[in-house]
Amino acid sequence: MMHRTAEAAHAIHRRAVVAIATATGSTSLLVNVWFPFLPLYLLQVGAKDEAAALFWVLGSDSAARCVTRASRRAVSAASLRS
Repeated sequence: MMHRTAEAAHAIHRRAVVAIATATGSTSLLVNVWFPFLPLYLLQVGAKDEAAALFWVLGSDSAARCVTRASRRAVSAASLRS
């Protein structure tokens, strides 16, 4: 039989997991919905042609992935040191 404090802690943990999963899932879904339309937006904003718009979209995505990987490595290295 679990104590009341254990049940309360379990309920809080479960709510946190559900909230994080919902936020992550909705963010992933929304990014995958608008990302294909980004070159069209860049054409309206001022990209000279389709190739230039695609270059900026793919370049910014690649740069964001590199920054994310670098920050993950830094966090991982810091956690190993401590």
